[in-house]
Amino acid sequence: MALNQKSAQLLSMATMVLIMTCVVVAVSTFVNFGLAEGFPFRFLRGWLIAFIMAFPIVVFLMPRLQRFFMGMVKGKV
Repeated sequence: MALNQKSAQLLSMATMVLIMTCVVVAVSTFVNFGLAEGFPFRFLRGWLIAFIMAFPIVVFLMPRLQRFFMGMVKGKV
């Protein structure tokens, strides 16, 4: 399956956000509640909220940040 560049970037961002929010919410939930009853529900609820918040932010900011930093790199060459 071949993806175009835009689809590959979007999939890459979604995967990054999925993994990062999953790890952060799992650790946070464990630290705050331990493996108590309801851990899976608390984790999934927290992860869903974190993913819904983080994904649009990454999609909106990542291309702008990449252009900004690439401009800094090109200026130093």
